[in-house]
Amino acid sequence: MSYRYKCIKTINGKQCDTRISLKRRVELYKIKPKCPRCNNQIHYRDRARERESTADKCGCDGYHFPHRKGSRYCVENIKNLTDVDHEERYNSTS
Repeated sequence: MSYRYKCIKTINGKQCDTRISLKRRVELYKIKPKCPRCNNQIHYRDRARERESTADKCGCDGYHFPHRKGSRYCVENIKNLTDVDHEERYNSTS
């Protein structure tokens, strides 16, 4: 699981808004991670983006793993797959 964080430092009147993903919560690091853009310490958890990414998950039979809705072989895909697309997927030699 990754934890998403957002930098909220203001630089010259503009907000940095850099987003990064960390393997652990920021509290568990001995040396606090810094923003790659402005070197400010990261401390703001981007919960809105986390909720948004989990809302787009789909568990249909198009893939054997959780995936984004509308992926190429997902049932939720609005583009209808042709016979050539199915042959390409199921008859591949690799």
